[in-house]
Amino acid sequence: MSEVPTERWDWRSVFGDPKTGEFSNVKYGGFIPHIDQFDPQFFGMSLEKRS
Repeated sequence: MSEVPTERWDWRSVFGDPKTGEFSNVKYGGFIPHIDQFDPQFFGMSLEKRS
């Protein structure tokens, strides 16, 4: 878990009180470095895409 990387989006520009409907209180997320090397089958995850 870490702050949202700036290359994803700038959480500072939208961080605030979500009750106003204009802001988000989210500034952290779980990000996987080197996602191309992630093995979902090891964790029993399906590779099926959903729409």
